[in-house]
Amino acid sequence: IRAWASHLRPFRSGPAHLPRRLVSVGDRVYVTLGFGAPVSVLDAATGERIRTYNETENCSEIVYDDGMLYLVTGVPEETGEPPAAGPYHWTPALRRKRLLALSADTGHVVWRANAGDTSQLMPLTVTVGDGHLFFHNTSALICLDATTGSEQWRVPRAVAMSRPAWSS
Repeated sequence: IRAWASHLRPFRSGPAHLPRRLVSVGDRVYVTLGFGAPVSVLDAATGERIRTYNETENCSEIVYDDGMLYLVTGVPEETGEPPAAGPYHWTPALRRKRLLALSADTGHVVWRANAGDTSQLMPLTVTVGDGHLFFHNTSALICLDATTGSEQWRVPRAVAMSRPAWSS
């Protein structure tokens, strides 16, 4: 993996979504082979690349359930120059996020959700179970049908976008 997060980065300063960039299921590993890279499938025993999925560039989270991959992708924020050079790998935040559901076996995109609800999706909130996909954005907790992507329900729940560090 050429570009990943450095183990030398300061405490609590790495990308929050890093634990969600690699999923192992049976004899397969689903992973992004670098920041901005698309999702690839590797043979778990050999590390050989089996497939790379189309439309999965800039994936920040991978969730697997019952033969389906649910991905959070987006467009990197253009923030100008990265911070001063050092031993740390810098990655811009994603904007205009979307959810993508695809078949793990074929790579066929089953549905996409890229409306206003997903653009401000909060990191590490996507979860799937019992035929439903749940996520939190800056204004609500939302439930989608995991098979079709259609909205099932939502509960308004604002997120504090700014708060003193001592309150966390």
